[in-house]
Amino acid sequence: MGMNSWPVGADVTGFLNDSGFADLPTVDFGELVDRAVSELEMMVGFGPFLAGSMAEFRFDSMSGVVLLDRPFGLISGVECGGESVQFTTCPEGVLPVRKLALADNLSGAVVVSGRPGFGVEIPADIWYAVRDLAASYVVAMLEAASNDDVESVKQDSVTIKYRAGISPARFAELLSDRSLVVFGRYRVPGLGA
Repeated sequence: MGMNSWPVGADVTGFLNDSGFADLPTVDFGELVDRAVSELEMMVGFGPFLAGSMAEFRFDSMSGVVLLDRPFGLISGVECGGESVQFTTCPEGVLPVRKLALADNLSGAVVVSGRPGFGVEIPADIWYAVRDLAASYVVAMLEAASNDDVESVKQDSVTIKYRAGISPARFAELLSDRSLVVFGRYRVPGLGA
C-alpha cells in the first residue's frame, strides 16, 4: 500500500502526542517534514522521490537501449522523429525505471515522456520513516530544552538514582536510526550518500 503525499504536520504531532509528548514546541512541522524528505533524497541519491509531473526528456538510444539519466516512476511513451515507439522497461515491472528496451533495436535520438522519481506513490515504510525522522527533530529539541528526569530515592546512607522511561534523546536517536535504515533500502547503487 502506497501513499499519494508526504506526511503533514498533523501526522507528526499526532504521532508525538501518541508517544507521550504533550507539550510540543512551536515549530513549523511541515518544514521538518520537508527536511526529512531532503534527507531521504540525499541518501537515496535522487530527487524527487515521489514522481514529479509528466514531462518530456531527450535521450539517445544505442542498439535499442535507452539508459535514463534519472530514475522514473512512470514512463508513458517514447517517440522517435514524432512517431511512437514500442518499449519495455528493464527489468520489466521494477521501480524505479532506469533503462528502456526499444522495439527494432532503434538507434538515435528519442523523446521519453514520463514522471521522474521513485514511483507515483510513496511506499508505506518510507512514509512512516519520513514522519519518524521529522518527529526525531522535534524530540531532539525537547531534550535540549528539558530538565533531567533523574529520580532518586535516599534511605539512610544509600541513594538509588534512576530515569523514568526512555530519555527524549534516546527516543530521537531510535527514530532517526530506524528512518535511516529504511531509507538505505531504497538507495540506488552509485548514487546517494
